[in-house]
Amino acid sequence: MTTHSLADALADRQVQELLGALQSEHVVTPGAFENDVEQALKETISSRLTDEPVAYETVLDEHGDLVGSTDRERETLPWWLLDFVWTVDTEGSDQMELTLDDPASLSRFEDYPEGETRVVDISLRDNHPFKEVLTALQDLKQALADEVDPEIIDGAGNGTIRSFPERDRLFDSPYGDNKLETHRDFENWLGDLLELFPPENDASTGLLMALTNVRRSHAENVLPDQTLSQFDRIGLVDEDDRIFNQRYYEALGTILEFVGVFDQHISVNPPEELDVQTDQYDDGEMFPLQYAFHDAWASANQPVDGADEWFGRVGNSTLETEEERRFANVAFDTPLWIHSSSVLFQPWEKSYYVSNRDQLHTLLDKRNHPVDE
Repeated sequence: MTTHSLADALADRQVQELLGALQSEHVVTPGAFENDVEQALKETISSRLTDEPVAYETVLDEHGDLVGSTDRERETLPWWLLDFVWTVDTEGSDQMELTLDDPASLSRFEDYPEGETRVVDISLRDNHPFKEVLTALQDLKQALADEVDPEIIDGAGNGTIRSFPERDRLFDSPYGDNKLETHRDFENWLGDLLELFPPENDASTGLLMALTNVRRSHAENVLPDQTLSQFDRIGLVDEDDRIFNQRYYEALGTILEFVGVFDQHISVNPPEELDVQTDQYDDGEMFPLQYAFHDAWASANQPVDGADEWFGRVGNSTLETEEERRFANVAFDTPLWIHSSSVLFQPWEKSYYVSNRDQLHTLLDKRNHPVDE
């Protein structure tokens, strides 16, 4: 994305489409998501579990050994044990309640008498990371609604997100296969949601590219007046007269930390595909969408004059006023920004760049973008 395509990405129509999609009732709230998936999983296990405990033998008969002894060769628990907390107890006067939330508790569960054990409840884990992503989407929607010129907001249409699935179309349990799967409807809904994230969505990608934290006075030397006027219209100039918006930054940063939910994980090769995989990090320790954002930029753009210096200086020095003026020449053409007077890769703050700088330098080199080290 260059300064020319940045202006296109943040044009009224693009911002309207993003805002319209975020305003869709199908971009569910974290609370609605939690309630629906908990009820759906209970109903998948047993229609009676939503109202009362269910004998563990019944679960075994209908679904196999979902929560009994686990495959000890697996590095991680299956998603229905990793993302959810199961509560079990034993019948009789000496009821023993046990929360299944880690491998140690599953080992204790193996000692529970099969014929006297009940599944009492299934709940989504507290602070589930996908709820944080949904919160970030809400925050981004609200920030756009608050910051964007009313003229643009008035033109926002309805989103194109498919309906969040009904409870009976969220999860499947292949009989006798000892596993659970998300339904195709859930996968389709999630795919629609991903199209709002960088790098798939032009407007959200454009917002992230524009968040350079460069002084507006410096930006005036490198950006057309029309582009700067559009920045003003969409709330991209902060109270310090810099090209930045903290609310956009925080929401987009959280969105780019999305790895996966249940059995759906992001693959970065190619970035637009969802893939079920054990290894959630295809490329080092970086979050897949963060890697995809930088890879998409590097793949789509020719080397930017002068960018090699700033790629090499990431995190290493404090910018003086004149240096910031020079940085503005490449800032809006590269995925870089200023934080604490240092140039960093988006969307990281200074404390996070160390483990990913070398990885991004390797990516840039692979895509023929020189780095002056």
